[in-house]
Amino acid sequence: MGDGASMQEMAGGLSAMGIWDQSYTQAQNIMQQGQDALFQNEYQAGQYQIAAQVADIQAAQTNFAMRQKWDSQMANVNAVMAMDGADPNSPSSWAVKNAAQGKEDNALDNTMANFYNDKMDKMSARKLYMLQGYKAQYMANQNATATLASGHMASMGAMLSGLAAAQNSRTAVRQARFSAMTSIAGSALGLLGGLRFG
Repeated sequence: MGDGASMQEMAGGLSAMGIWDQSYTQAQNIMQQGQDALFQNEYQAGQYQIAAQVADIQAAQTNFAMRQKWDSQMANVNAVMAMDGADPNSPSSWAVKNAAQGKEDNALDNTMANFYNDKMDKMSARKLYMLQGYKAQYMANQNATATLASGHMASMGAMLSGLAAAQNSRTAVRQARFSAMTSIAGSALGLLGGLRFG
């Protein structure tokens, strides 16, 4: 019976170790999933960062190309005015040039605003992916901690259950011994009493 109690203690200890190992493995897997999610979101954020930089380059190239086109158009306007004999410094000549300049400025401003908005959209998407990545990692860490805490409590419960079963077994053995000794003592007293009064 004593050996049985020791076996119960050992079984409780082994069960506790198994529960702890399982919870530790689960926690590690959860943390790895969070890390993977962070890396995936960081990659997507990096793609949007690159796209935003490309939008900047495209904006600069477009700005330069539009200004070159405008300079060429103004050169043509000046050439046509000169061929018509118009005074390049007359109010009407300046009015034509200013009207053309105003249209060009508006077109350039609108184009640059579109590039800027596109860049801001990409930067917002980048920030969103980064936040999602950090959130995924944070939640994974929280869940892993909860898994470890739960595993710790469950393993402690298994160990205490094994110890309680062993203690109950030992108590039952003691009670059986005490009962046997009481029974033997009672029988002996009965026998002595029978001899004395017999």
